Amino acid sequence: MKRTTELVPLMNFFAETLRETLVEWDVSQAEVSRMTGIPSPHLTDMKKSGRRSTLEKRRRLVAVLDRSERDALSGSERAGGVPSQYDLRLCRNLWTSPGFWLRLQFDFELMRAERKKGERIRREVQPHSALNEAKMLKCVT
Repeated sequence: MKRTTELVPLMNFFAETLRETLVEWDVSQAEVSRMTGIPSPHLTDMKKSGRRSTLEKRRRLVAVLDRSERDALSGSERAGGVPSQYDLRLCRNLWTSPGFWLRLQFDFELMRAERKKGERIRREVQPHSALNEAKMLKCVT
């Protein structure tokens, strides 16, 4: 009998927390959109998956930003992640600390990367020997 390892599906805590927050606070998505300046379709996508994943969606995101905001986007945001300004807008509106929403998104993406490529990376990348020796010396002394 072939043995398989089945992993529990990853939960996107960013998307789940955003959905739950909107339900618990009894606030409509339209209200949050109006109060934060985040377009409602972007909130919908964030609630579904936590990121705007397709190229077309990314183009729409950039299209609604003014030039200074587009210039301020980092490479990861251009690649489809949750823009920092959205984090700040949600944090201000929903009384959470700055970076809260980005950390949830980052944790999800890191878990997903670990599942997809973690084993391969551990095979391909060796820890630096000098650092390993220093760590061992620290443990002995």
